[in-house]
Amino acid sequence: MASEMAAEMYETGPRDSGAVSLYSEAYRSNSTQPNNSAPSLLLSGKGSKQMSWWEMAGDAEGDINTSHTNARYLNVREAHVGSLAGPAGIRVQLGRKLEDWNKLDEYWKLGMWQPLFRWNVLTPDVVGLTGLFVSKETSNVRAVAFGSPFYIPELGAQMSVSNGSLTSSNRFIIPPPSQISMFGGNLPVHYQLDNTSILRDVVMHPSAGGLVRVGQSQGAWGKVSYLYEPVTRIMLGYEGYLFPANQDVEVTLHPRVVYHHVASLETGYTTERWSGWLSVMGERPVADHTPGFWTTEQITPAVLASASLDWEAYGRGANASHVSASYLYSWGGASPDQGPLAVPGVSIFESRYPYRSAASLRASVPLVGDELKHFELAGRGVYEFTVSGVLLSLDLLYKYDRHWQVGVGGDAIGSASAGASNGGADYMNLYRSDDRVRGKVSYVF
Repeated sequence: MASEMAAEMYETGPRDSGAVSLYSEAYRSNSTQPNNSAPSLLLSGKGSKQMSWWEMAGDAEGDINTSHTNARYLNVREAHVGSLAGPAGIRVQLGRKLEDWNKLDEYWKLGMWQPLFRWNVLTPDVVGLTGLFVSKETSNVRAVAFGSPFYIPELGAQMSVSNGSLTSSNRFIIPPPSQISMFGGNLPVHYQLDNTSILRDVVMHPSAGGLVRVGQSQGAWGKVSYLYEPVTRIMLGYEGYLFPANQDVEVTLHPRVVYHHVASLETGYTTERWSGWLSVMGERPVADHTPGFWTTEQITPAVLASASLDWEAYGRGANASHVSASYLYSWGGASPDQGPLAVPGVSIFESRYPYRSAASLRASVPLVGDELKHFELAGRGVYEFTVSGVLLSLDLLYKYDRHWQVGVGGDAIGSASAGASNGGADYMNLYRSDDRVRGKVSYVF
């Protein structure tokens, strides 16, 4: 979860804009995956169009990997059409849309409310929910109702089965074991995916919710939000069988769509230079019914709390400098796997809760002076108290003119603990060898 501020730096320009970028990165640890340091051509664009009574808007990015076609991706953050606000202040919008559901979730990139795009787990991207949005706004109150008949889960690295092995073009995939120790030797493990219908068993799951915010752009404000939706990340179950005659183990993976209730209460205060907020969020999963011979990952009720303070030190608009600090604490959520193949007290799946107790400090500073006015520096540090983990990110952007930009940066991640802690907070342990440097040349239009 590296520098989100770096992404904001690279995405400069007006609301209607696009960019063509050549991007490359290199990691400290070697990877068996092919896209370890291959250069990529990134195409991005965002814009909106207003007519007499309706509008449309979109925001997307595509990666054209120059070395491996299976390492390419398309990330659609937003794509929606809708009406402009009428005399009653009501707007109707249809499609994928980012909404300000919860500041805690957005700041810490948890993906509890809106899905994440996790092609690169160091820089996850929040994308909008897809459905129908109806909003009404007055001078002091904004209310939003949301509903959808289908579900688009968190997307990221794609996996496939080849000759019984799970493979991926993405370095961040942590594959399950290809063999297990049994009967004094190592037996191969062969994997297969079940015959789930993606449309019927995954996509066709409805959701609904809403939010109410009271307060103006400056001064005190409060907000309450609620969603009943599938957990944004696909949950998994598996079944395994030993075949002594073949001297192997056959494992079948089953995707699961698990619902949860998620609600939050937030309050904050905003001035011209300062802003701060306090957010408390609760999640209550709804247990799904799976066959007794499956082994499944589990989630339990959770409560998360976070506070943040942001200071606009100097400058205005795109030239403003920002410093922000935040603290997060979470209770519950993670749980050991259940089923005949589960190890007591252990989950083999990556936790949905990357942090248990963590502090974050961010800064974005346009440099001043005749020789430095084209440079912008951004940094981020996160300390995870549970595993004594540290994430540091630093990015430098040079704006040659209104079109050409060059950026360089790096991330360092590590922890003092070698394993997952407290059923979660394992993010820094899992990716502790993924220190990287990166560079980007962009033409913005």
